[in-house]
Amino acid sequence: NPNPVVEFHEDGYLSYFNQAAQDMAVTLQQSEVSKILPPNMPHIVHECLSTGSNMKGLDVRIHNRTISWLFFPIPAGNVVHGYGFDSTERLNLESQIRQLQKMDAVGRLAGGVAHDFNNILTAILGYTSLLQNNENLDENSASQIQEIARSAERAGALTRQLLTFSR
Repeated sequence: NPNPVVEFHEDGYLSYFNQAAQDMAVTLQQSEVSKILPPNMPHIVHECLSTGSNMKGLDVRIHNRTISWLFFPIPAGNVVHGYGFDSTERLNLESQIRQLQKMDAVGRLAGGVAHDFNNILTAILGYTSLLQNNENLDENSASQIQEIARSAERAGALTRQLLTFSR
């Protein structure tokens, strides 16, 4: 078996490990196979044997690596078998996928906000254009309306940046 395999007696004593377990311990710069196992193995062994249930998802982090362990009770022999595998790459890929999903959600949100904001700006620019065409405006009001139009155009540029980001 290319993956670590271990066996424990009912008292939690590590009675067997294969060469893959030894190799993994050496690769992870650990002096003993027991150092790559979850802490409190006697409790895990007792729990497996007393309940007859498997224990899964017990992860051990060593030097930026994650070793995942599964333990299975063997009631006939009053022992527990453990199987380990290096899940670091899978966990890293899952983390990257979660990050991409977050980025996608932020992009969609930014696109939606930009689209809605652009609709509001279109109305503002349309009304300012109508007001600017009014011949009865005094110079002060015309200046204020022009400032509203410039601000709306700057907001439009920001909206285009948001749309670019969302893509």
